[in-house]
Amino acid sequence: MKWVKFVGTLKHSLFNTTNNKLFPSYTLTVDKNPDTEDFTSIQDAIDSLFFINLVRVVIQVHAGVYEEKVNIPPLKSLITIEGEGVEKIVVQWGDTAQTIGPNGKPLGTFGSAIFAVNSPYLIAKNITLKVDKLKKKPKHKENFSQIFLVGS
Repeated sequence: MKWVKFVGTLKHSLFNTTNNKLFPSYTLTVDKNPDTEDFTSIQDAIDSLFFINLVRVVIQVHAGVYEEKVNIPPLKSLITIEGEGVEKIVVQWGDTAQTIGPNGKPLGTFGSAIFAVNSPYLIAKNITLKVDKLKKKPKHKENFSQIFLVGS
């Protein structure tokens, strides 16, 4: 609530709905080769957007295996992630619910997601999400990985 007080009220233009939910305002490209495109990882392309994104942005992902976790924060809405083809684009990672995170505690189910979407109006197409080989064999049958997480 401190942040709402900072901008004034919920009637501030920041909280208005956008008129352009479908048509792209600009396009970013991702490729494993750093010399050819804007970014080498999907997460870097997402992180490059304004903190509060109010226009449709297309992130075109070129063929390759991207070993990364993708997290779309709540205020970066209206993103389209478009691959060259389901068989050509793979996003993979190997965390489980019991993987130890940066704070020294297990990640848990939500923290183990390969692709976490916490913002509205995402369009994702022609991308394969895959759990990579787990780095350690699970000790418990409850030790699993979440592939796709949609938050609110």
